Amino acid sequence: MRARRLASGLVLAALAASSGPAQQPSRTHLATVELAGPLERVELDFPESSGATLELRLSKGERRTLTLPLAAPGGAPQAIPEVRAIGGGTARFAGWLQSDVARLAQEWERLPPGLRLRPRPPAPESRGAPEPPAAALLLACAGFLLALRWRSRAIRALSIGALAASAVFAAASRRAPVRTILRLLEGDGASGSWIAVVAAREHLSVQPSPALRVQTQPARAALRVRVSQPRGELLWSLEAARTTIYQTEVLELASGALTRAGPNRLGALAAAWVREADGEWTRRGRWELGEPLPGPLPGAGDPPGWINPALPLGTGILIGELDPAPSGAEQAYGEPRVEAWVRVVGF
Repeated sequence: MRARRLASGLVLAALAASSGPAQQPSRTHLATVELAGPLERVELDFPESSGATLELRLSKGERRTLTLPLAAPGGAPQAIPEVRAIGGGTARFAGWLQSDVARLAQEWERLPPGLRLRPRPPAPESRGAPEPPAAALLLACAGFLLALRWRSRAIRALSIGALAASAVFAAASRRAPVRTILRLLEGDGASGSWIAVVAAREHLSVQPSPALRVQTQPARAALRVRVSQPRGELLWSLEAARTTIYQTEVLELASGALTRAGPNRLGALAAAWVREADGEWTRRGRWELGEPLPGPLPGAGDPPGWINPALPLGTGILIGELDPAPSGAEQAYGEPRVEAWVRVVGF
């Protein structure tokens, strides 16, 4: 009995340690800033390098009151930032929206503890190093063969090798990396509660909302809010160097969106895995919208390891990858790719 209690305590400690950002208070809270032109830019800075940059151009006499999420020091909206107005006008920090803080805390506390403390997923870029482009590999092979052909002439072979290495480096550096954002829908089968977790490395576009909850890993990383207006519409983003940024919101989904007994009411899953209460995983393949849960498929049944951390034992679990955007909806140049998954404990 004593050994069993010790094992249970170790499991709970591991879960608490692995949850990381899930236990942090929100790094951002809504605040109000009053602006008067002429302005080109406004900087709001806290002592630990967090703050906001407002890239808004206001003409002389133009006034604007802006509500924006600010990275509150220590997660507590009490500090007053240093405000610098650039362009000749004025900017004033008008205060934190305390009603937003209280409402967000109440909404979060109403969620089941298991859903609030569930381990957060890693950002897609942190799962592994990107593969080298095919052009770089072909250039490397061609350089090796040419150097081998002229191996009897050392100077010529060395020159060919150096040229090939330079060409490989140029081909690899010209490859523009595509940013990927992870969106994970987390469900609690017993209560029917849902949250949406968005994870990204270093940069995340957001919409200022009273329901916005932001954490970072590392927890105390300098976090900056950037607001711009390139085409008349306000664009908001969070920026933190060498940091994973998490955005969490409570979702209101229809009852029974994903259950064993009923049809799929959430969205088509390109792949699905189910864990039984005894811990055995089975692969279920594609699960179409409006269809019942498919039966087990032969072969290995484990889902990807990054989305299957230390989850509660003795209960069913569903993990699925949501269908990507339809093939007709092309990704705009420079826009990040969105990877969408779902995870339900108590399935």
